[in-house]
Amino acid sequence: MDGGSGPLAPRQRRGHHARAPVDRATGEARDIDNAAIWARWDAAPPTEQAAGFLEHDGQLVRALEALGADERHSLRVDLGFLPEPAPLSIMTGMRLNEVAQHAWDVRVAVDPGAELEPESAIALGEHFTGGLRCLLGYTAKPEAALSTVRLAAGDVALVIDDERVSLTPSVEDATATFDGSMEAFLRLLAGRLKPEFTPPGTTVSGNVSLDDLRRVFPGY
Repeated sequence: MDGGSGPLAPRQRRGHHARAPVDRATGEARDIDNAAIWARWDAAPPTEQAAGFLEHDGQLVRALEALGADERHSLRVDLGFLPEPAPLSIMTGMRLNEVAQHAWDVRVAVDPGAELEPESAIALGEHFTGGLRCLLGYTAKPEAALSTVRLAAGDVALVIDDERVSLTPSVEDATATFDGSMEAFLRLLAGRLKPEFTPPGTTVSGNVSLDDLRRVFPGY
């Protein structure tokens, strides 16, 4: 599997760091020594790391839930790697994807048939056809596809050409079809649909193969 090897993988430990952009956007930021925070995490025993993740992730969730409807709509968050502050929905979508995929990393270590949580898969499908589609520009390798691909995948469509990868609600003149669950498709986008973790009956037909798509989405 790609990504972390368990609940304490680096990307899974970021509850505290994920809250920092929200605090800055709402004017509640305080000085943070990132190096000291990471050093403390790395030195902590596994049980303390696990408890710390739950604590800080819970603080992030409570901070988001405390925002009013207007603030959720208007707030812009500086994520540090985008050209400008992004809508809060992009930040929360990225966080959901991160936690959902790494939670799968944990479960699949003891259950090869593990899947993303159903509610997470539904929400991520909505995010990836909306603002979160920009994430594919950072994680995908469109040059790995042998030709331009317009892949129909249930209620969404994946478009791959020499320079970009995008997800849309639909596509005309599809060149390929993904037959499988949305849950499996979302794991494919995250590099987590290797053969040993692919649900039975999941196939791709047309001008691209499932192995080609695995190369386009190597994981993170």
